Amino acid sequence: MDHTTSELPHLQTDAGTDVERIASSLRRCREAFFSLGESRRQEIVLLLAHRTGLNVRSIAENLPGNPSRPAVSHHLKQLLKAKLVEVRKRGTENLYTLALDPTLCAIKQLISDVEQGCAAPIPAGSLRVVRPAAERSSRLS
Repeated sequence: MDHTTSELPHLQTDAGTDVERIASSLRRCREAFFSLGESRRQEIVLLLAHRTGLNVRSIAENLPGNPSRPAVSHHLKQLLKAKLVEVRKRGTENLYTLALDPTLCAIKQLISDVEQGCAAPIPAGSLRVVRPAAERSSRLS
């Protein structure tokens, strides 16, 4: 499942663009939040924070419980998708490194948008959840 898809509910408000800006920032952070919600991925991030340029075998050997390489590869794929790690080739192997800068920038922007947007209260009744058309039609069936 792609957690960055625009097929998720959106917020609309008559109160201006603050809520829309916050919702947009949340959508940019969604994949990172999803990825970091899994404990094995958290372990990989913590390992890569201390040791850089590791291949899948080295990562698997240094994680609790010695998970299989395919399982580690699966988690690395999700972390790559969320832009939390980077990969570079060295010969035939892939070396993984932590890459938090893009994600931290997106999270900082979200925090800034929330701080700015929460300064002014949203009038009662002006906030609506707008569901994607596909979701609306499936509820009618």
